[in-house]
Amino acid sequence: MTKTRLPEFDVLKGIGIVLVVLGHVTHLANLSTLIYSFHMPLFFMLTGFFDRPKDKYIWNQFKSLMVPYFAFALLSFAYWFFIESRFRPEKAGVDAFSQFCNIFYPMNMSGKPGPYVFNVVLWFLPCLFVTSVFSHYLTEFKKSSYYVLFVLLILVVFDTFISIEFPFYLTQMLYASPFFVLGKYFGLYKKSISEKSRNISPWWILLLIVPYILVWNFGVRCSMRCNIYPSSYLLFFFIGAVLVLCTYFISIQLNSKVLQWLGVNSLAIMVLHDPLKRIIIYGFSKVSHMQTEAIRESILFSLIITVIVIASCFPVTLFLNKNCKFLFGKF
Repeated sequence: MTKTRLPEFDVLKGIGIVLVVLGHVTHLANLSTLIYSFHMPLFFMLTGFFDRPKDKYIWNQFKSLMVPYFAFALLSFAYWFFIESRFRPEKAGVDAFSQFCNIFYPMNMSGKPGPYVFNVVLWFLPCLFVTSVFSHYLTEFKKSSYYVLFVLLILVVFDTFISIEFPFYLTQMLYASPFFVLGKYFGLYKKSISEKSRNISPWWILLLIVPYILVWNFGVRCSMRCNIYPSSYLLFFFIGAVLVLCTYFISIQLNSKVLQWLGVNSLAIMVLHDPLKRIIIYGFSKVSHMQTEAIRESILFSLIITVIVIASCFPVTLFLNKNCKFLFGKF
């Protein structure tokens, strides 16, 4: 049976990957706070939303997440070690051996510069892999009516006592799982949600902007990778879920082919943009005779750099999709 693709979810993923790139470009405090409050929860919820029972689940998840992880981690590390590190004196003291070993035994490294100095976004792929496997089998073990109960329990329990940093991003997995499970719960009703959401008046978008404004003005910077949350993880979960849902309703009104393409190719843009971002910011700084920090603290220049980075990913993504599909686990 042919699966019907829901374009609003491609648009939603497209919005999400634009926010990921922008979040790594900008150093504007309010904008970073807003983006980091929900851009990673968005991807965890979407993965759960489309999660379903299938044969060889772990192997399929490994192919689609860990094969690209290892492929682009090794490629990014090679580029950083042999080329980029020679031109970045501020990274001269980075322990290249520890960075390399962290590819195969991933975890947050204490102090600065932290893990994945060569491609900081790569932490997300092993985290998503362990989160999807853990949450999938737990929710398959306890069906439908237990999803919300599981979310509430995991929120309360792990909010109070998790402080240990486990390898393979297992700590982050515990905090990401509620978003995955919540997404899976909504996924049970994906068809009715999609149909009913289309009947919502565009004028409601004006009300949906309110939560973004509140987080922009009163939000506290958080980071799922570093396990940095506001006063309570429960608050982070609530804000993240609300903003993801608001972004979903906005995506319904945006019939954008560009955002749909970005959503379909979000994995490629995810693994490509960080090294490209550094090159483009460096080049932009030389051409404009501006300090890189001044560029990144400007919302205008941050948006310009983001557009250039995403545009630079476009030809590379087309080439890889055509000639190197194996890098994305398609074999």
